This record gives sequence, structure tokens and C-alpha cells, in this order.
Amino acid sequence: MESITAKRALIVGLDGAPPEAVQMTATPHIDRLLRYAAYTWNAQSTLPTWTLQCFVSVLAGVPADAYELMSDPEGWLEPRTYPVPSLFDLAHQAGLGTAMFNNWHPLDTLPRPGTVDKLFSSEGDSGVVVREACAYLLREDPRLCFVHLADPDAAGHKHGWRSEEQCAAVARCDAHLGVLLGALEERGWLQETLVVVLSDHAGGMVTEFLHGCDDPTYSHPLVTTVPWICCGPGVKKGHEIGAEVSICDTAPTAALLLGLKIPESWQGRVVSDALTTQ
Repeated sequence: MESITAKRALIVGLDGAPPEAVQMTATPHIDRLLRYAAYTWNAQSTLPTWTLQCFVSVLAGVPADAYELMSDPEGWLEPRTYPVPSLFDLAHQAGLGTAMFNNWHPLDTLPRPGTVDKLFSSEGDSGVVVREACAYLLREDPRLCFVHLADPDAAGHKHGWRSEEQCAAVARCDAHLGVLLGALEERGWLQETLVVVLSDHAGGMVTEFLHGCDDPTYSHPLVTTVPWICCGPGVKKGHEIGAEVSICDTAPTAALLLGLKIPESWQGRVVSDALTTQ
């Protein structure tokens, strides 16, 4: 496949946001992206559908077991060996600036130490995370930037997945996305940036306040089906992807568009149906 190189990539993770909550909510900034994006409302998480493990899949192209990360949702295997390179490894090795801003501190130790130039974590107010990310985008030039927003997951656990409160949380995330896109526009970078907006997992099942219930891996379709939106250089515009998409496919698709070599150890695939060249 011929590659078209984006100069930078912004990956925004809406933790716990089901596609229905996004579709039911007024999201002008996501709607703006969709007009210029390739997207699917039927992307699939990896198992188990826990935040830490799923974002391994997003950023390292493998399920959690291949990353030696199969413990309780907030736990880690020690010592960490990082057997598979993440997208941050690739960008760092290529001399690209990297940054990560997250709303849940366990994500801090997902990248290999030394591969993220700017790492910021703040739990609770996602606005703090976005303000810090925008300040950095306006001051520095990270070629790979990951922003994690926990609002939909928190609202889902407290009020129920697809609830009015969770939809309000999705709306807050959409406003945050608008601020991030505004920072890229202010720098004159938006047209040359790959923007990916996705969720790591959804929720509901027998118990509406959890990812799952009697299934320890939370594998119900209400939990595993997530939105995946990709916009930028080399990406089809206004195109609903017909092929199957896994959150594992995020890293190889971003690597290709950033001109980085995809590791053989990654299990995800480039989402060819999203791209203008094949």
C-alpha cells in the first residue's frame, strides 16, 4: 500500500463512550469531523474490556495478554518488560516529539519510560487535561499526541450506560475536542494532522452501571462495540467503513500515515477501507 504521510497525529480516547451515546448527543465537533472522516460505529474492543488493557490495544496494536498486562483493572504485572513496542516507541525512535495527557493516572505507565516527552495526568476534571494539552500544543510541536478523557466512563458507572447523564458527558468531551481542534487550527496544523477519535469500550449488559456482569471479560456486544473515527491526510472523507475494525488497528493505521514502520509483533491491521490509496 502506498502511504500518504501525515505530519502529526492526535488520538483522542473517549473512555467508555458507546456509539449510541455519541449518536444520541449533540456533538457539533464530532459531526464536523465525520464530514471529512472515515468512520464506523461498529469497531470492536479487545478482551478484557478494561480501560488499561484496551488502551494497550489502541496504542500498541496488540491485546493486553501480548503486552504482558493481564491483571485486575487497576493493576500491573511487575516488573514491566514492554515486550511489544508501542506507537510512542516508534515515534520516539524516529525523532518525533511525543505527548500524553490523560484523565486516569494508571495510563501513565502504559508507554515505555522515556518514550513520551510530555506526560500529564489529572483525575476528575477533564477540562484540566484539555487545557494542559492545548497549552502544550500551542507551545511545542508534538508529532504524536494522545489525549484521554474519562467523563463517559465515570458517568456510565454512576448513572448507567446510554443514560442522559452519560450523553451529557459525551457532550462535554465533544466541547473538549473542539478546543483541541482549535489549537491545531491556530498552529495551522489541522489539515496535516491525522485525528482519531475512538472509545476503548462501552458498557451495559445485565447490569447497566458496569461494563459487564457475570462475564469476567465483559464480552457482551453492548460492551465491545465502540465508535472509531479517523480524519486527515490520506483518509477518505465522509466514508462509513464497511470492513471490520478493531481498536488494535488504530496503531498500525496511524503508523502508516505517519510514515513509521509497522512492527511485525503488532496484531492489528491497517484499516485499508479508510484510506484513499491501497
